[in-house]
Amino acid sequence: MDKKSSQGIVESFDADVLEQLRVRAQAYKKLNFAYAAAGGAIITALNLSENEFFEFTASIWFIATAFILLLVVDTEIEDFLLNDWIAAKEKAEKRYAKSTVKTVLGTQRLLHLLFISSIVLGTVSYSHGILDGQQYVFEKFNARANIQQVTDKYLLAEEHIPESIEELKSFDPSIERSISKLDGEPIKIESENFQYKIIFSGEDKIFDTDDDIILIPEVKLKDILKKNN
Repeated sequence: MDKKSSQGIVESFDADVLEQLRVRAQAYKKLNFAYAAAGGAIITALNLSENEFFEFTASIWFIATAFILLLVVDTEIEDFLLNDWIAAKEKAEKRYAKSTVKTVLGTQRLLHLLFISSIVLGTVSYSHGILDGQQYVFEKFNARANIQQVTDKYLLAEEHIPESIEELKSFDPSIERSISKLDGEPIKIESENFQYKIIFSGEDKIFDTDDDIILIPEVKLKDILKKNN
């Protein structure tokens, strides 16, 4: 249908075409529920703890905001097409031009593509963060285990417990690499009744707090002395 305006003739879509466009626009709106279901599936697949869940949702707040805005935009576009469809049915003079309708629908497609991209990038980014965190924990675990092994070797070779980490470094300089993995975390070695223990101060780098890590090896000085005697 054409309409006259002060600027000339504006070409508009007829009612049948607008009906098809409305169905297409409604399909995009239904996609929003698919996005929500996919988001739930992703969270389930990640098998997040309660703390990780809140951390994850906080890190992708922009995606949640974009989802709400996308739902609003899709609703507005559906109303936009409905109003033009009614105007076409009533053969009203006031109509939207084809170019305007095409621009609106093109914007809708673009917004959905951007939203899907943000979901993929956000999920991949967070997954990499989890893997990096797990790798960080694994490296620290190995570092502590290696320090314990070197301490055991020292005990077997010297038949006494090392008085400090510096003494271990002199015995086996390769231990420096393990210590560096602990990011400056203080370490001390204590002994009692021929038994020693290695105390790592933990992430807070302060001894005698809840995150201290204490390793008590099976090797005992008393057993070594008995064996040698």
